[in-house]
Amino acid sequence: MIISPAGLTGRLKRLEQDGWITRTTAPDDRRVVFVQLTPAGVADLDKRLAEHFQFEAELLSALTADDRQDLGRLLKKLLASLERRLSL
Repeated sequence: MIISPAGLTGRLKRLEQDGWITRTTAPDDRRVVFVQLTPAGVADLDKRLAEHFQFEAELLSALTADDRQDLGRLLKKLLASLERRLSL
């Protein structure tokens, strides 16, 4: 995901206002900001990850083991192409 510094700042501000993260400025360089999940942020992330993995498992259950291997191979190929295109 490519995001501008201003866009990132706005997203972090919202996450901080919602209580999911804290931001701390580095004492030796005010341009550097450390971002940390709060306990509420960790709990929410854990919940969302569990929901995501459950959904993913349900979605992939329609595929055979061979189909899943083929899908993995094709996704890796697409990712490599995207990384080359974006010069990542």
